[in-house]
Amino acid sequence: MFPTEQSKVAFAAQYLEGDPMKEWDNCCASQEKGLDDPLDIAGFEEFLRDLHIDPANRQRIAALKYNGAHQRKGQDIRKFVAYLEELEREMEPYTESQRTTHLLTKLHPEMRQRLLEGGYADG
Repeated sequence: MFPTEQSKVAFAAQYLEGDPMKEWDNCCASQEKGLDDPLDIAGFEEFLRDLHIDPANRQRIAALKYNGAHQRKGQDIRKFVAYLEELEREMEPYTESQRTTHLLTKLHPEMRQRLLEGGYADG
């Protein structure tokens, strides 16, 4: 339906009104001056999220949720990891070592013990 990412963004942007439209116009002006690269649809989605919640506050909210996250008893480990990864995308980048340590501390205690003992951790 859309030949390019920019045409997809242009289609979506036509529905902006008021202040969001003004912010988008400013963003487009920066792109035309060569100050910013044209946005793909993922960049446009981030632009919209930034309009809704300030990026720094979004990071703080994600960090608070991340710090409070713990695997529930019976929760599939893959679903829990996916939830943590979703929060991590909103936060400052982690090293693999940090991610591994944080995941281990957030797992359900029984699951964590099985992993530390070298057992299979499905479930």
